[in-house]
Amino acid sequence: MKNNHEIARHGKTVVTTLTLFFTASVALHWGWNTFAVEIMEQTRITFKHALGLQALLFSLALSSLFFWLTFKNAGNGGKADAR
Repeated sequence: MKNNHEIARHGKTVVTTLTLFFTASVALHWGWNTFAVEIMEQTRITFKHALGLQALLFSLALSSLFFWLTFKNAGNGGKADAR
């Protein structure tokens, strides 16, 4: 059974990840609406579009990390580097 310290640590990780996600979404929303709309004359996005785009970017980053960790030793027969 897990002790309270391990549960609290996972709770902090979840809160930190969600805070980072929403902060990055706000920054993406603000950045798009100031840069792309004013300078490149693109259409405005709503916050829900920024959340969707941020979810897409996070999932691409996590999947690339997953594939790199999974297949990093595939070229040498699955053996770890001798370094």
